[in-house]
Amino acid sequence: MSTDKLLQEIKTSLAAQSDINEAGTTHLPSLLLNVSSGGHSSELDANLPFYDVLCRKIHVAGKLHTLYLKSWKKHKESSPLSAEYWALTICMLLRFANDEIEPDQEHSRGLRLKMLNAALCALDLEVISSTLPFRDELVTLSDQILNSLILSEQQK
Repeated sequence: MSTDKLLQEIKTSLAAQSDINEAGTTHLPSLLLNVSSGGHSSELDANLPFYDVLCRKIHVAGKLHTLYLKSWKKHKESSPLSAEYWALTICMLLRFANDEIEPDQEHSRGLRLKMLNAALCALDLEVISSTLPFRDELVTLSDQILNSLILSEQQK
């Protein structure tokens, strides 16, 4: 299954979420749904700071929450991100690690590795490991992407 097909399947499985429009906050589930509906590398370029924060939150904190202040600090009324939205987050990261970054861009390899590493770290988090929907598909995709990156390095 391709990352785009899996991404669409995950989004279809999610129930409609209401936006929280409190001034000065970011509702992560809504942002994930909006960002994941865009297209190829232009989407990544436009949202690179967002993806950078996601990768950092996964690596440093090992968790994501539903509501953040503009400074990306956790809002006091925030709750942990549901397993369904973790699946969406991981699939988005894998999508860009796989085929959304132009191979001739100078920083492409580093971005691909950063996104793949964040996705792999998220797949290993105990908080979501037993409840993560589409886990097998996500693991298979991550293995395929990793093998592809290794193969492309060996061919250089």
